[in-house]
Amino acid sequence: MVTTAPPERRTVGGQWGGVVLLLTETAGPGRRGFAGTFGQAGVPLGVILGNVAFLVVGAVAPAASFAAWGWRVPFLASALLFPVVLFIQLKIEDSPVFREIQAQRPSGPPPAPLKEVLRRHRRPVVLGAGLMFASNAVFYVSIAGVLDYATRELGLARNSVLVVTLVSSLLSVPVILLAGRWSDRHGRRPPIVAGAVAMAVWAFPYFWLIDTGSLGLVFVALAVSGIASSLVYGPVAAYLAELFEPRVRYSGASLAYQLASILVSGGSPVVMTALLAATGTSASVSAFLLVMALVTLGSVLGLRETHRS
Repeated sequence: MVTTAPPERRTVGGQWGGVVLLLTETAGPGRRGFAGTFGQAGVPLGVILGNVAFLVVGAVAPAASFAAWGWRVPFLASALLFPVVLFIQLKIEDSPVFREIQAQRPSGPPPAPLKEVLRRHRRPVVLGAGLMFASNAVFYVSIAGVLDYATRELGLARNSVLVVTLVSSLLSVPVILLAGRWSDRHGRRPPIVAGAVAMAVWAFPYFWLIDTGSLGLVFVALAVSGIASSLVYGPVAAYLAELFEPRVRYSGASLAYQLASILVSGGSPVVMTALLAATGTSASVSAFLLVMALVTLGSVLGLRETHRS
């Protein structure tokens, strides 16, 4: 599968743990869910900026030039963000929780207790990773798999599909923020359960609409799946952080997030390609998305509520 869709969640993942812990631990009680969404909202915003960059370069550069070198321009342009990243790394203060732990150890903070997490906290790590399965699968199928499928199998124009993906991503940003706010008021589990159920119900209608080849119906498919995915993705930042005590929180939350990325994220478009080749029908991909949604639903039902702790 060849695609020009940028791998936003994989790049977000590199510093995801530190970012969301800084946001959630700095926020006061009752606001951690909403605070964590500012890290999560970077994903759809990355899709939007990435697609805009590819559309602009594709419009300016001839097709042959775009295929030869033009596709590299948006990636090289990301270097403009380096001063922002450097400022965050050097100037942003640690969270109050981290400073409190550091004050208790004058010799400095202990190393990340990964061994302790693996020994004593395997259940929240495994179930925490399961929370991400459905949203990760839907995200990568939507931004990479559908782009390839719609252009090669359905004959739609690449730029038209990119525009549809961009517009549908715009809807995800407010839903992520609202889901985080909802989780502060009613608990982390309700929006995640709602999102997992919605993704399960939508798994087959998703490809029924895409297979029509209508850009309007493709947009509906991507928009509904994106909203359902965002209901899960928004509260996950605070939820994963709260599943672990402060001393092992960075290691535990990061390990759960990265485990889901390794097992599901980058591999979902590959799984989609393999299923289409083996079965010749998009129903197999819908079945895959249904399984991922059920894993997320089972994981959240197996975890305790944390927002009052």
